[in-house]
Amino acid sequence: MVFDRALTQRDARLWDAMRTGMGTRMQPMMIAATTAGDDPASFARSEHDECVRIMDDPDRARHRFAYVRNVPEDADPWDERNWPLANPALGDFLSIRSLPQEAEEARDPSKENAFRQYRLNQWVQQSHRWMPMHLYRQCAGTVAPAPDWLRAELAGRRAYGGLDLAAKLDMTAWALLIPDGLDGMPSMLWRFWLPESAVQFLAPAPTAGCHSGPTAAGSPSRRAMSSTTTSSTPTAATSR
Repeated sequence: MVFDRALTQRDARLWDAMRTGMGTRMQPMMIAATTAGDDPASFARSEHDECVRIMDDPDRARHRFAYVRNVPEDADPWDERNWPLANPALGDFLSIRSLPQEAEEARDPSKENAFRQYRLNQWVQQSHRWMPMHLYRQCAGTVAPAPDWLRAELAGRRAYGGLDLAAKLDMTAWALLIPDGLDGMPSMLWRFWLPESAVQFLAPAPTAGCHSGPTAAGSPSRRAMSSTTTSSTPTAATSR
């Protein structure tokens, strides 16, 4: 049985149906192939990750053979010497002249992801990208080891505050912009609160790590979020 273009599958239902249907065969075999996709939460990505784990540890699934060809994410995508890593047929039935032309077009950020996905077999986060990742990474500055460290580092500097209030379901946000921040660039501090009436939509019961915040007269009480995903402590960002 041949299962091609696994990246087009929305979920594992067809895959599971075909695999379990092979149980009646005397010598069942499934050959699956796909290029990389653009959804890190997809069925194809989960199978790709499993194949990588099997390649690293064949004892994990001795009944499966995995073979992955791709250009490493940290490799130069424009270096022609890297292209055969994901294109073993390059120069055979895959024209060597087509890839330089596609690579030249892919220097347009809106077309780069398609080149990385279909020609370099790299998993991407979205179909189109408006900013190349190497430029995005250059925006990174000093990473604060802890919120208290950041507050102390920025203490005494001129700041501009903004407050976005919520009444029912969305979050209240308090933000401070410090023009003269870390690395000589603007820095920001944020704090978020969630209306108590919205907590029930997050979990059926109060969760650990949530505590009641101060309640003003006539205003709904709020809970300050202190989980790892929605932190009540200030976070930082440095823009360039």
